[in-house]
Amino acid sequence: MRIGVDFEKIPWDFCGLHLLEPNALLGDFLLFACSLFVFFRLKAHNANPFVRHWRMFFLFFAFSFILGGLSHALYNYWFVFGRIPAWIIGVIAPFWVEWAMITLWPNRRQQKALKWISLGKTAIFLGGLMVYIIANFYNLSVPKGMRFPTLNAVFGLGAALFGLAVYYQITYSLLFKYFWIGALFYVIGGLVQALKINISPQFDRNDLTHVFLCIGLFINYLGIRRTLTYTNKAFGISAQQE
Repeated sequence: MRIGVDFEKIPWDFCGLHLLEPNALLGDFLLFACSLFVFFRLKAHNANPFVRHWRMFFLFFAFSFILGGLSHALYNYWFVFGRIPAWIIGVIAPFWVEWAMITLWPNRRQQKALKWISLGKTAIFLGGLMVYIIANFYNLSVPKGMRFPTLNAVFGLGAALFGLAVYYQITYSLLFKYFWIGALFYVIGGLVQALKINISPQFDRNDLTHVFLCIGLFINYLGIRRTLTYTNKAFGISAQQE
């Protein structure tokens, strides 16, 4: 076990390609599959704006991980440039969670203002990322590039899944606890990455992070299912309309 220092990347060959980190590719693929599973499981409830925005998050979440997994495996060919699509999608994905949670805010004027704040924050981080990529195209750094989706998620998901979810738990229903509980696992996964907690070369910080993210994902999915009766009622949706 290592903390603060990474193990050497595991090389592997497939169809004549010299690839890296099969464990990271597998973990990212599993998260991709789990996110798509949730996306399609919620399809029947797409008339509900709360659920619809969450579905978009799971869709973006899925593709950010499959692209991230491929960028790990194909690093010998794509180099750091392969990380760019995942960085961009990683900035956009939290936006949908923010809008999902904002749709339940009781004051319509304040709700509109919160949506503009969410959109503005996303635009700032996305613009900052694009400026960084263009200005440093031949000298890109993975840690520096990751700062943009990471900080955006800290502010956006922090406000949505801790701030709003706790408020809704107190104001509307105890069932909204599933959103901030799920977010706790995202935070733990982030700490694993930041502290570089590696159990073994075959199960490093990326793999451990994937475990926590997957748990958080399904707890959030459970929250969406458990609060469905309340959110349908909030939007005036009957069972026949779903």
